[in-house]
Order: sequence, then C-alpha cells, then structure tokens
Amino acid sequence: MLFCEPKLLYQSKQEIPDEIYHSDYTIPLGQADVKRQGKDVTLVAVGLMVPRAMEAAQKLAAEGIEVEVVDPRTITPLDKDTIFASIRKTHRAAVVEESNKTAGIGAELAALFQEELYDELDGPVVRIAALDVPMPYNIPMEHYSIPDVNRIVASIRKMF
Repeated sequence: MLFCEPKLLYQSKQEIPDEIYHSDYTIPLGQADVKRQGKDVTLVAVGLMVPRAMEAAQKLAAEGIEVEVVDPRTITPLDKDTIFASIRKTHRAAVVEESNKTAGIGAELAALFQEELYDELDGPVVRIAALDVPMPYNIPMEHYSIPDVNRIVASIRKMF
C-alpha cells in the first residue's frame, strides 16, 4: 500500500464532529465521496485539491454554475460507479490535482473518462494540475505552481 499525504494540508484546521472523534471511524477503501451535489460539471478532486475544489464550487455557484465535487479518496481501487454516475449526470468532467499535469493521476483519470464515457461527455475532460516543473523550494513559487481556487474557477468557466 502507498499512502500519499498532501503536506500543505498539515497547516489546515477544522472541527472534527464528535460522532467521528469518539468512534472507530474508518473510510472504506474504494468508496468515493460526493462532497457537493451539482448538475453542470463533475470536478474530481484529489488530496489537497478537495477543499480548494469546494471553495471554487461555491464561487461558481454564485455565477450559476453548479459543480459536483467528487473525492475519490482512493485511486486503487477506484470507485468508478460513483464517479461515472456523476459524470453521466453532468455530462462534463474536470480533474484537479496538486501533482504535475504530465503523467499524473489526473492524466490517468482523464484518459479513463474519455475511453469509457466518451459518448456521455459534452466536451473534453479538463485537467487542472501543477505546472510541469520540479517542485520549487521557494514557498511562494511552490504555491504558484500548484492550482489555487482562482485557477480552478477559471478552468471550469472555460468549459461553458
């Protein structure tokens, strides 16, 4: 098993509901989570991009674009049923990840969606990813290279 932690999430804070904190809570492998319902586009967000996708979806909702945000939570096994059902509902798909665009998980997901859902899509799958550069050591440059909320919003807007 390979477990990838988005290090930039270490600095984030959020409340943990009591029912989770005081229980034997586990996330089942291979079960995606639809974080936000939408009807216009499915945005599959991985790791650090999940909270950014949620914020982008809120901004886009103010413009009348309803984004369904799906967190696959695991890559293998991948919950194709949940993700595909969402894409079949919205007929548009985008993938956002913090790793490089070339040879990243987003490229694999985009290829999968194009291969298996081609007739369901109203346009090409959009990939939103880090710049194809080595990860900068300089913190401002690192933040610049990784997709932020504004880049996600701009990429989704271009789909319409």
